[in-house]
Amino acid sequence: MRREAMKTGAIIGFLAVFLIIVTALASANQSASAVRDIERQTLAPGESTNVTVIITNNVSQPLSLDEDIPAGWSLTRVSDDADAYKPSTNEWVWFSVGAGETKTVIYRLTVPDNATGGNYSIAGRIKNASGVIDTVKGEEIITVVQDVTPPEIDFVEPPTPPNNSEITTNYVNITVRVSDESGVSVVLLNWNGVNETMSNETKQITMYMTADGIWSVIKTNLTAGNYTYKVYANDTFNNWGVSETRIVAVKLNILDYYRCLYGNCEEVSTQELLKAAYDWMNGIAPPGFTEPLTTMQLLQLAYEWASA
Repeated sequence: MRREAMKTGAIIGFLAVFLIIVTALASANQSASAVRDIERQTLAPGESTNVTVIITNNVSQPLSLDEDIPAGWSLTRVSDDADAYKPSTNEWVWFSVGAGETKTVIYRLTVPDNATGGNYSIAGRIKNASGVIDTVKGEEIITVVQDVTPPEIDFVEPPTPPNNSEITTNYVNITVRVSDESGVSVVLLNWNGVNETMSNETKQITMYMTADGIWSVIKTNLTAGNYTYKVYANDTFNNWGVSETRIVAVKLNILDYYRCLYGNCEEVSTQELLKAAYDWMNGIAPPGFTEPLTTMQLLQLAYEWASA
């Protein structure tokens, strides 16, 4: 029994000494500590925030701080008193830091314009001549929130006719102003329930950008009747905006078509009369009409031509 008691006491003593040694080593390894504060932890692509790292030093020694930031992000120094800085690895070095001295590093972190939404982390370490002392504690996550605001769409009047208006031509100009901070990727004209692309190309019935933020399309070959239309716009973060729904009534007059065919609508030119006669002779209905000119209508144009 005596021997067993001595053996147990020896083990306890060994463990006590071991704990003292481990504690001493841990204390030596914690000769400095660092805490990080992130001013804004929720950002949109292209936005920035200041990051502050405070280092508390316990013994006189040289120190370094390195910060691993998300790939593609940019770091700009704002304030620090480091003796040297290495931008390729985002490392700050102090040649001599006194016991009880505090070092403060402030830098600005900028999210890339093309960053996707999600959580991004920063990892940092402080080192002395023996290696890593500790990791940087505190805040480490920045959440990137993509633009969730759809584009704003406003009709431009003129040339767009007011809502519920009547036109007497077989064409109509639809022009909108599209506003979005992130940029517009595509604009669609919905004409009577069918989407048509409003792109940068100047193709017929295609909406195109005529100026910064201004998109336009001319719908041609319209027949008489009522038409509904609205505009959709998509930004670079896939947010869809939609305009109000409008109505335009097309009230066509075949005489006005020929009167305005080549310019001045106030009088019938010889060329317009000849075109009307050609269509009448061949039974051709002009664009937007279902029937050709009648004989009486041709005679009316001839009378106006002769009287001018």
